[in-house]
Amino acid sequence: TNDGIPYHVLASFSVWNYNGNPIPRLTIEAGTQILFQAGAGLQIGHLSDRGGDISAVGTLLEPIVFDAMSGLPGDWVGLYFDNGSDFGGSQSTLDYCEINNAGGAGLGGSAGIALHLTQQPTITNCSITNSAAHAINLDGIAHPALIQNLTISGNAVDAIAVAGHTLSVDQTFDSEGVPYEVLGDLFVWNYNGNPVPRLTIAPGNTLQFASGAGIQIGSWSDRAGELYAVGTFADQITFTSSSGVTGGWDGIYFSNGSDFNTTSSTLEFCVIEKAGQTGWGYPAGVVCDNTYQPSITNSAIQNNDGYAVYLTGNSFPAMSSNIITGNTTDATAVA
Repeated sequence: TNDGIPYHVLASFSVWNYNGNPIPRLTIEAGTQILFQAGAGLQIGHLSDRGGDISAVGTLLEPIVFDAMSGLPGDWVGLYFDNGSDFGGSQSTLDYCEINNAGGAGLGGSAGIALHLTQQPTITNCSITNSAAHAINLDGIAHPALIQNLTISGNAVDAIAVAGHTLSVDQTFDSEGVPYEVLGDLFVWNYNGNPVPRLTIAPGNTLQFASGAGIQIGSWSDRAGELYAVGTFADQITFTSSSGVTGGWDGIYFSNGSDFNTTSSTLEFCVIEKAGQTGWGYPAGVVCDNTYQPSITNSAIQNNDGYAVYLTGNSFPAMSSNIITGNTTDATAVA
């Protein structure tokens, strides 16, 4: 309830149900200020079967404020949505909220908002400022159901962090107007005959990769996966290094499983740059290992340490209308 004075949260608290009881909801009224003591935070849901909701709906004139009591960056943990936060129809909403000075260690991730294996919450008309870490942290197959009109500024990293993981189901990186920082390898492939997973990158996105990170599509000869990164002339998709250094990440690797059972991948209106580490065995922006994937059109492969594209075995990707420039060797290697 907004009674005109702030709430002080002195220790972390959680919202989830036990033993099949009704799913609890924490409702925060417009204009409410919630200030957290050092080390405290708020967790929604728990494990895979303990649901919980938060409804924090402010207005343009009366936003809801989550902040540190001290006003110091990183002095409280932030908002953490565990994988139980979408169990049993649980749904959470953050609208016209300000999340300030979070990012301390604790709960499930250091960020203004952290998600673990969940599609919650929806985030609209919100701001995340002065986090001591990333603005948002995504762990595993996690992504908010909706992000719209998000403003981030003054955080240690003004980006959405993505932990390395294996995608065995479809996942989409929507264009949120802020970059994604990929902290570890993204593997896209299916297991045991399950449906082929697809990683879709929306137009206008920028994916920044940490050192040693990259994307692998498919595995072995019978684990298929797809990458669909189709931008536009005005809204290209950029794959680059977090550090801004040439040779700062591994690049994109298409294994021999990437065309198993007629699967296909597309890169169109993309920029692939500043890769060339040898995590996939070869220095290049794109590595194709015994595969006919992907199709690469209207894209720029530039400023990579090594080759633009490296082909091994019987690889023959469809490539046309691309710009290859500024690489150590502006050529396609065939081994």
